[in-house]
This record gives sequence, C-alpha cells and structure tokens, in this order.
Amino acid sequence: MRFSGILQPIELICYDLYVGLQYDPGVRNDRIILVKITEGDIKALGHWPMTDGELAVLLDSVAADKPSAIGLDILRDIQVPPGKVMLEKVFRERANVFAIRKLGDDREPGVGGPYSLRDPERVGFNDIILDPDGAIRRGLLFLDDGKTVYSSLSLLLALQYLKNFKIVPEPDAREPTHMRLGKTTFTPLGEYDAAYAGIDARGYQYILDYKGPPFQSIMLDDLMKRKVPAGIFSNKIVIIGSTAVSLKDIFHTPINRFGASRDFQYGIEIHAFMASQLIRFALGESKPLRFFPESLEYVLIIVAGLLGGIFTLFTRKIWHFLLSGFCVLAIVAAVTFLAFLAGWWLPVIPVLMSCLASSGFITAYISTVERAERESMMQLFSKHVSASVAAELWKDRDKFMSGGRPSSQKFIATILFTDLKGFTSISEKLDPEVLIHWLNEYMEAMGSVIISHGGTINKYIGDSVMAIFGAPLKKELESHINADAMSAVLCALEMGDATLKLNAVWQKRGLPSAYTRIGIFTGPIVAGCLGSSERMEYTVIGDTVNIASRLEGFQKEGASASDDRSRPWRVLIGEATLKRLGGRFETVGIGAVSLKGKKDRLTVFEVISDAGNGIKEGRT
Repeated sequence: MRFSGILQPIELICYDLYVGLQYDPGVRNDRIILVKITEGDIKALGHWPMTDGELAVLLDSVAADKPSAIGLDILRDIQVPPGKVMLEKVFRERANVFAIRKLGDDREPGVGGPYSLRDPERVGFNDIILDPDGAIRRGLLFLDDGKTVYSSLSLLLALQYLKNFKIVPEPDAREPTHMRLGKTTFTPLGEYDAAYAGIDARGYQYILDYKGPPFQSIMLDDLMKRKVPAGIFSNKIVIIGSTAVSLKDIFHTPINRFGASRDFQYGIEIHAFMASQLIRFALGESKPLRFFPESLEYVLIIVAGLLGGIFTLFTRKIWHFLLSGFCVLAIVAAVTFLAFLAGWWLPVIPVLMSCLASSGFITAYISTVERAERESMMQLFSKHVSASVAAELWKDRDKFMSGGRPSSQKFIATILFTDLKGFTSISEKLDPEVLIHWLNEYMEAMGSVIISHGGTINKYIGDSVMAIFGAPLKKELESHINADAMSAVLCALEMGDATLKLNAVWQKRGLPSAYTRIGIFTGPIVAGCLGSSERMEYTVIGDTVNIASRLEGFQKEGASASDDRSRPWRVLIGEATLKRLGGRFETVGIGAVSLKGKKDRLTVFEVISDAGNGIKEGRT
C-alpha cells in the first residue's frame, strides 16, 4: 500500500501536521524582506500592470539601499509604456536584480523573461510543483527542456546572497551528478522518497521545510512615499511581488493546513521560503530532510508489524486492545515526529497500519483460540464447578489449558466417592420414570452441596458420584491442600444432612429412603483430558482415586460405627486425609483394614460430626 500510492494523501497530511508543529527558534528568516503590492496599491496606481517607468523607479529605489539581491516576481515579457529606456537602464546597471520567466508545460504555454533584461543568467523560472491536493511541498532548483537547463528564481537569489560567503555550486565529491552548496549536498527527490509514491520527479526537486518566523514585509505605498527607514534593505534579499487577491498569486502549503492565520501563502512568500531554506542549508544552519531507502522502509514496516503483534500478545480484553492501540498510535506519532525534528522522514501511516493490522489479526486469532478454549472448558466444567471456580479457571487458562484442552497435571487432591446403599433393590420396586425422578432429586441435592463447597463433580456413575477437591485448579501450598481436605469432609457431612431431609420428603410421598455411603481420601493424582477430539472428559487417575472408591464400598452392608444408628449416611476417610483436618472433626477409628484390590492394609476412620462447630469433642 505504501508504494502503490494509496496511502500518499494521508501521509502528506501527516507531513503537513509535523511541519505545522515544528518549532526551531534558531531558524533565521531575517535575511529576506518582501515588498508587497497590495490591492490598495493597485487602486492607488489606478492601473495594472505598472508601467515600465514606475517599475524602474521601484527597482532603483530598492537598489539604492544596496541589498544583496532583488527578485522581481512579476512577469514582464512585453513593454508597458512609458519608461522603456528607464527600465532597460535599471536592468543594465543593477546587476543584482533578477527577474522571472515561466517555462510552462503541456497544459499551458510559457512566458518569457523581461524584454529589457538581456542577461539570461539573471532570469529564473517561477514554476512550482503542485501535489495532487493542490499544496506546494516541493521546490525546484533546475528544470530543462532537453536543450537548456534553467535555474529557479529562489536559487539565483540564494546564490547571489551566498557570494558574500564565497559559496558557489559545485559537484559533490562522492556523487558528481548532485549539487553541493556550501556545507550541504542536495540529493534530488526520488519518485518514492518522503511520503510520495510514484510522483513525477523530473527536474532537480527537494522538500520544502517552511521553517522560521514570518518574513518582514514592506508595503509598496510606504516604500514609494519613503516611509521606510534608510538601510532596511542593506545586504538582504528583497523580493517584490503581488499580494493582491485579484491577481490570484496564492497557494496552499503545509503551514496553512494546521493552525495558520490564513489558509494560503502568497507567491513571493513561497519564493522567500525557498531562498531562505537554500541559504540555511548552504551555511550549515539546517539540513535537508532525509529518507530511508526503499529496502529499509520495507524493513521498518515489517518490524513495526512484528512489534505491534508482540505488544498485542499481552492484551486479553477489548479495553486492553483499545488501550494498546492508543499506545501504538502515540508511540508511532512520537517516534516519527522526533525523527522529523531530527531531519528524518519515516513513513507514518504504513508503520501505524502495520502495527494496528498485525495487532488486529493477532487479537482476532487469540480471541478465536480463546473462544474455542473457553467453549471446550465450559463443555467440560460448566455443570461441574461453581461460578467462582470457573472464573478462576478462565483467569489462569494459560497455565491450565494447552492445545485447546486442559493440560495434564500431577498434584495432591482429595477425592470423594458417594454411593447409595441398596439401590439395586430400590430400583426393582419403582417404575422407571419414578426411579429416574427419585434419583435425579438425590443427584441434584448432592451436586449442589458439592459445588457449594468448592468441589468439582467429575462424573455421575449410576447412583454414584465422584467429586474432586483441589482440581482442576492446582494447589501448591500445604494450607490450601489441607483446606480442600476439610472442605471434602464438610461436604460429606452436609450431604448426609441433605439425605436426611430428602428422606423426610420421600416418606410423605411414599417413596423409599436413601442411605449414602461416602469415601474420602487425599493423595497424589494425575489430572487431564481423556477421549477423542469428538468427545472427551476431564478425569483424574491414580491410587488415590482407587482408595477413595474402596473406602466408599467398604463393608457395603455395614452400618455406621457411631452410636447414632438412625443416620442415613456413613463417611469413611483414610489416615492421609485425617492428618490434614487439624483435629476439627469427631472421628471413630475403624482400624487397619484390607481394601479390595489393595495389598497393604489401610487405617480407616469414620467421621461422626464437625466437632469444630461444638457438636462433640473430638475423639478417635
């Protein structure tokens, strides 16, 4: 886009903004004075153009003050009698007077120099280059028609002024086709330099910087009535031209787009800016605007895209993206403006678009991946964990998710298994619809209790429930692992209370009562996703899971070890879990038992109550 020209109009606006914002208190424009012929002056004369005699008097009065150069920005290819002899004499005797001609182009014919000025070396062209939007941002040093090379009026005036410093044009030592003037080599503007893309770069063009304060100006009427101080033009460049609106010698420039008092510049002001800039360059007071070669601009745009993309990797929310976009805009603007002040033009819009485009693409990509991960995670956990746990999972998804699925982890957690005693006989007595409704009521109650205590419902297996405390959010601290174990036991006791309440309701409806067996064990597990790409589930495996399952099924027909035989639940835990409860719960020791499928004996305890709530003193 940069080199196709699509971005050129916006780039030129950025250039205008930077030109308008630049301020250099060291820039001098006091070497040039403008003599303005206003609308009032034309009315006072009573005619236009001025006669040869009136023009001769004007030039002679200025020349008498011994300026370095006089530039006449008025076309004068034919006589305007009377005064031919007087004007010829002035041009002949005042060798520092320069005039203009217009070379023209295919669209309009040219206009020759003054008929009375015989020296072609003192006639410069006043042709200017308009950008597509009508603004003047480029100056010309030379033009040729294939036969003759012509110099611009501004160059002739600058060279005449620089004679006082013994500065003359010469070829650059390294590039002889480039002109060197004093301390500066003028590199011709190329088709793709600065903000341009494919421009007509014929002639010897350069970028105008429009630096410095406004030029001092004298009104023609004041000059002719001798109301100006003597010596005001001494050793300076004087440019004489029209500022009358009726003559339409007005143009748009960068300094008029932003913050100027008027939206145009007069032709003599533009010639003054050009001449002043050439003098500053020659004396080493300023440097021409420099540009990256095309290859480096490619690199800069690509690097900007990479940096924008890397910057976006740290954004997660829409307001983060908007903030990062604003930061990118501010950084690009600051860097390019500082580079502009240092004499470098960097492509602003391509760099900014590269940053924002890569940021947008990567944000969209990250958003798509995160949406898929969130959907995958929600499919796995939406009905198995509390809202707070789901929020924590999403907050820590970078640690938890990998490749669109939960990553495998090894850690310590507490596993809880529940099962209904005598469910087979109950299922034989009830109609299928009644049975399913009865079982769903039970599962709804148990599931709510598990989630309220921060557990994760891993799976429903017939009349059994498997829950995990300490997963999928991995706990590193011992205090957190202990808290999970305590939550599991509290959950088990509340599940027993919930069963008791359900039995009371079911008895009134003539339905069978339930007796809940619960096994709890704490230890190392491996957690991850099992299944195919079409169907998978989050699960935990390990000896801890097997032991918890065996504790739930231990002595299936056995009653509670506590004195209260009317309780419709039994909670068995292993010694590994008991050690993490801090003596809070009242327990009864069952002893060292052999569990099905386990070679080593395991010390088992039954949880009776939450002694920490003042129900009973703890005992084992």
